Amino acid sequence: MNSIQGQELNREKALKLALTLGWLGGHRFYTGQTVSAVAYLMFFWTLIPGFLSLVDAAFLAHMSDDDFADEFCSLPDCAMSSAKNAASPKESSLGLTA
Repeated sequence: MNSIQGQELNREKALKLALTLGWLGGHRFYTGQTVSAVAYLMFFWTLIPGFLSLVDAAFLAHMSDDDFADEFCSLPDCAMSSAKNAASPKESSLGLTA
């Protein structure tokens, strides 16, 4: 749960922000990485943050939801929702439950 927004962080939303507003640091603000987000804002005119946001988007695309929660959710409510998701059986792409 993000204390600023009062809602749970979502990997898909972070990915969409990285692809659309990443050059301004939108995904970094969303995940609570304000120092690097401000750096993205300060240097957006150099096009380097645009390239870095594409790299971040690639990492977010290949990251699982559990890995995202471990990386960016430091509050207990977010950890509890991650534990609920881990407790439920998941289906693989082959239709098998883990």
